Amino acid sequence: PVRIEAGLGDPPAEFTTNDVEAGNFMIKHSLNFDAQKPHEFIEAIKDIIETQYRNEDRAVFGKGPYQLRKGFGHFAINDMRWNNMTVAQRLRNVKVFEKATMRSKKEHFHPSVKTTEASDVSLSIVASESGITTIPNSILFTMFDKAASLLQQQNFVTPKPGAQDGSYIVAGHSNQIYCVTPGKGGSLKCDQKCPNTTTKICEHTLAVAEKRGSLNDFITWFKRSKAGPSVTKMALNAGPKSAGKKTKLQKKIQQQKGASNRNR
Repeated sequence: PVRIEAGLGDPPAEFTTNDVEAGNFMIKHSLNFDAQKPHEFIEAIKDIIETQYRNEDRAVFGKGPYQLRKGFGHFAINDMRWNNMTVAQRLRNVKVFEKATMRSKKEHFHPSVKTTEASDVSLSIVASESGITTIPNSILFTMFDKAASLLQQQNFVTPKPGAQDGSYIVAGHSNQIYCVTPGKGGSLKCDQKCPNTTTKICEHTLAVAEKRGSLNDFITWFKRSKAGPSVTKMALNAGPKSAGKKTKLQKKIQQQKGASNRNR
């Protein structure tokens, strides 16, 4: 019972640290794998943390990637009631939720809680119903959320001019342009400069699949292909290009040591 209460697995469900260990990758993904100066990195981390807090608060009114745990549903507010509240009333209810402790748990669950994806606008298939298990939920939900955001922008997902293979041009979130090309069996391939090229799925391919009306086929292909993130490739892509290589100074020192040993 103590392990279950602490969220450490509910037998026979297995507890793993996969989600915790994915935290570093989640931060890199949020930063689009771009190098950051110290002050820029600190500001970016602040944004990530604030987003986390907002998503936790949104669980009160049934929005976002989280839902209130059983026993805490009495903090939930349904859509109709929430829409009729003033800003001050909403903030007051959120503050009450934030100050709640484990002792605030009750044995009944609010029946009117409605949960959705992290974005108010979602794709025709949401992340939680996709059946994809090879990618951590935090990353997967972000991909679906970004894909929905891309589709809301005019001309961000458009057919590639002059292309005969059904390719699309996608304007990324960091002023980057990506080309998504359809393949066999419902597959879609983003170009090599995409930060998620090793996962075989990204917000760009998801957005194009939705635009083409083939999202279900693409997700089916992805699950059938057993594609997933390669830890080795992710580490190599995220690390410095010179990782594992000796610098000129190191080579010079080694040569000097070798010469000294030969003289002896």
